[in-house]
Amino acid sequence: MPSIWKECAIIDRVIFLLLENLKTRAGEQIYQRGVTYYTGDRIRQFSVTPLENHIHRIQAVVQGTKSYIVKLTVRILHNQLKIDSYCSCPYSWNALCKHEVAVLYKFIHEEYYELTPYESQRAPKMNGFDSLKQFTSQESRPADILTYELKGLQKLSGTNFRIQLIGGPSQQKAIKTLIEEMDHENTNSYLSERLLRNFDQFDQLVIEHLQKIYTRKTPEKGLIFFAKSHENLDFIISLLSSRQVLLDESVPRSLTYGAVLKPRLIFSGNERHLKMTVDDSDLLAEGFYHPDLDCLLKNNVLYQVENRAAKEIPPEFEISSQKLGAFLFEILPKLRQKIDCVLPQELINQHLNLIEPKIRLDFDYSGEQIICHPQIQINDQIYDDKDSLQLASSEPVYSRSTEDARQWTTIDPGALQRFVDFLEYYNFKVSPEGLTIKEPGHLIQFMINGLSKIPSEWQVVASQDFQELKIAPLSLIPVVELNIDDTINWFEFKISYNLGGKSYTHQEILKMMRQTAEGAHYIQDGQQIFLVDDAIPDRLEKELPKKGPNQEQTQAELYNLMFYRQLFQEQGIAIQGNAQYQQFESDIERQNLVEDCGVPESFNGALRPYQKEGFNWLRFLYKYKFNGILADDMGLGKTLQVLTLVKSLAIQKPHLVVCPRSLIYNWAAEIDKFYPGTSYLVYHGVPEERAVMRTAFDKQEIIITTYDILARDSQFWQDCLFGYCILDEAQHIKNHLTVRAREVKRIRADHRLVMTGTPIENGLEELWSIFDFLMPGYLDSQPKFTARYVTPLRKAPGDQTGLNRLRQKVAPFILRRRKEEVLTELPEKITTIQNVYMTKLQEDLYHTILSELKEEIIQTISSRGLASSHITVLAALTKLRQVCNHPKLILPDSDPSVESGKLEALMELIYQATDAGHKIVIFSQFVKMLRLIEGKFQAEKIRYEYLDGSTRDRMERINRFNQTPEIPIFLISLKAGGLGINLTSADIVIHVDPWWNPMAENQATDRVHRMGQQNQVMVYKLITMGTVEEKILQLQQRKKSVFDAIIENNQSPLNSLTWDDVKDLFEL
Repeated sequence: MPSIWKECAIIDRVIFLLLENLKTRAGEQIYQRGVTYYTGDRIRQFSVTPLENHIHRIQAVVQGTKSYIVKLTVRILHNQLKIDSYCSCPYSWNALCKHEVAVLYKFIHEEYYELTPYESQRAPKMNGFDSLKQFTSQESRPADILTYELKGLQKLSGTNFRIQLIGGPSQQKAIKTLIEEMDHENTNSYLSERLLRNFDQFDQLVIEHLQKIYTRKTPEKGLIFFAKSHENLDFIISLLSSRQVLLDESVPRSLTYGAVLKPRLIFSGNERHLKMTVDDSDLLAEGFYHPDLDCLLKNNVLYQVENRAAKEIPPEFEISSQKLGAFLFEILPKLRQKIDCVLPQELINQHLNLIEPKIRLDFDYSGEQIICHPQIQINDQIYDDKDSLQLASSEPVYSRSTEDARQWTTIDPGALQRFVDFLEYYNFKVSPEGLTIKEPGHLIQFMINGLSKIPSEWQVVASQDFQELKIAPLSLIPVVELNIDDTINWFEFKISYNLGGKSYTHQEILKMMRQTAEGAHYIQDGQQIFLVDDAIPDRLEKELPKKGPNQEQTQAELYNLMFYRQLFQEQGIAIQGNAQYQQFESDIERQNLVEDCGVPESFNGALRPYQKEGFNWLRFLYKYKFNGILADDMGLGKTLQVLTLVKSLAIQKPHLVVCPRSLIYNWAAEIDKFYPGTSYLVYHGVPEERAVMRTAFDKQEIIITTYDILARDSQFWQDCLFGYCILDEAQHIKNHLTVRAREVKRIRADHRLVMTGTPIENGLEELWSIFDFLMPGYLDSQPKFTARYVTPLRKAPGDQTGLNRLRQKVAPFILRRRKEEVLTELPEKITTIQNVYMTKLQEDLYHTILSELKEEIIQTISSRGLASSHITVLAALTKLRQVCNHPKLILPDSDPSVESGKLEALMELIYQATDAGHKIVIFSQFVKMLRLIEGKFQAEKIRYEYLDGSTRDRMERINRFNQTPEIPIFLISLKAGGLGINLTSADIVIHVDPWWNPMAENQATDRVHRMGQQNQVMVYKLITMGTVEEKILQLQQRKKSVFDAIIENNQSPLNSLTWDDVKDLFEL
């Protein structure tokens, strides 16, 4: 198929998607009627004006029962329509009418192809300097501030205010359009958002509010009408605070806001019967008063009139003798604070005398609760317990003097209120015993704070039991007695505490410790309450293994010793250990960790200083029966360090090495090179060959096999016992549910060791699986591990508590050195992100496929959930990544002339590098992409080597590349080339496509950047702009953060692939 035909097919597909989108928005029936109008040639005066950002302004007249005017603003983005529409027809029951559908159908069907230029028609791209120059030359100025003209404030007639928006010359058109587009159902349309950018932020808020309250509009004059109401008057007053508002009367004048005016209330009558009249003659003598809005306009100043009291107080009312005191001394004072009152003289000349109550509190302590008996004395009258509360909580009683009617008395309500507030604040509750505090936290709070806050004028009486109740702080400092036995693989320890001269075990202290509702810890001994200022026992209990109720000694596997030592030190706990423990302390306190162990005499070579330290560390693990992970960077010689370990041990049992198939002969080569004469067996081949090999196991020092062979011969391994079981590239057991992981963990060995530069690739669960092999149970069961570490990190990525605790547990058993730290002579590695652009065909194909995948992903996740949709998500991502590489990965039968932006960028890099004499290694996830590149090389007559998972003669090709200067390029699939290859003859690495796991890319890169490399290594990552590849780079960093936090001792939290990630990747 010719290229242009293919491009047309893509455009046709896009048009089809747009029409389907239109059908969904309009509904099937309206859509079909619109299409009928289009095919019936009913569209007149059709015009399209392209704007920026894929926006088109469309106008047309559609002939129906009569001529209807249609105005549309359409934005097309990723095959989706964003529409702001208007039609003069009366139809209003749906988002779109048939006239609008007809115009949109014509636009999509006839205009879209012409308005979508191909790559060759696009304007040339500016270089970086031209873009910068154009940007800096653009002027940026603040938007003009609007002025508002208001009408309707000086008229009682009419139900609406009218406001006119007056802006600068550049704003008037936007004002007109905004008012035209005002629609209560569409206040946040894309068009409105774009037009609002022409205005100051305050004016934007004003316009958005007017969109919500308007009743009618006149766009041509910039007029908006809204109802006269108290709420809208408040809006006008808010507007006056920040903008100039003109009164649009005969002569426009600037309006300002004055104070709130309060009319005078005149009361007449006597204390039994009162009449009220409102005197507003002074207020309203001048100006225009609007009674419905309670506002006054005088000399261009707007006042609000506070008429609430006048409206709510009845004009005439009676006052009973029982309520007269409350009226005189409670209601009248508050009323006079709020409004201007004129009162009869006899209501003013009244005097209130306050009686001070005598308050007494009797305290007792019994049954672990504080008991209070309150008492209030008024003159000769005494109120006890509940009666005192009833008195204090009741309404004040006002008594009038019989001798002088102007004199009144009442119990001081403030003193009574302070009494009630005190008892409520310190949580006293009514009970049969009196007023009590039972909850320990409240009791402690009262004893510490409440007693001292009792007013000095109150009388306090305390029983002997209450006086003996004491609250005191307590620091529980435990002592740990720890014993190690050389003959067993566990240790035991006992924790004890000193309290009041007595020694208590850890379990006894835990039984004594209590907790308040607020979480504070305390220990109670009779009348003594000890506040535990640092709850060490409680924290220790969370980390200690469970034991029987009467068991004083705690036993734990020996590999827990490092963790508990660190835990005790963090809590400031002294450890009293036996002689073996003191030797252990002496070993780990030394600067080099352990004594310098001698290298085996049979060693043919020399260890680098860091390799010697690694060997010493491995010997330290062996001495104390620990298992661990050698997690050095690729290329630092992990194999040599482990070989030196096993060769330094007395031969008692053979050692088993399990590794990927690609590494079995690498192990053999390393043994032959550094320890010639060592008896070893590569256990591999067909079943018959393996059966013969098994008979020679007992004669070997080292047995080398693969993960797959180990799983196939699972029954045989159960009868074998090894000195060491060593896993190379142990990420192969990262999934604990696989058969290979299960079978590896069943191997019987005295010691276990793991070699991997990437113990965490995608999640913390992988680390658990590796430690489940090394030290089963050390990181709890898999569900407990997930609940304790993985789930909290996903819910609260910023919370480092769990991550720090996990790092503390695993750090003693992981040795990690990076190349830049130990190989100072190794040339640096420079990584460059090479941005590439898609061709027009690639871009259209990408967005077409993305649109198709969106619906499928949403449906799948909606029905099955994200956790069960990973296959669908990954398959969709693979499709998009393939398009980023080359259209032919998706359209294999397309025209041979179809081009790829990435392949062009790759070839340009290759020409530059080979011309300068460099050797290049190219990695890709996709074998089909490698074959396309291979075809390009063959056409260009460029010599190369090739390796993928199906390649058999791997070493021959590797040697040929390394030893032949005339072969400048090696094409390698990422999975096949990540392990067991040394390519130090090259000095440029190109990753054609990114993947989630940055550690896998680093492994591949380190085939070149490793010991023996003499040149600076340049790493290029080809990333297609504006695609999923850019987002994969971001996710790569999040995956790497797990590795850094646990292995590299950094502090970045884990962020797994979430629904938000999926939405971001697919632009949902």
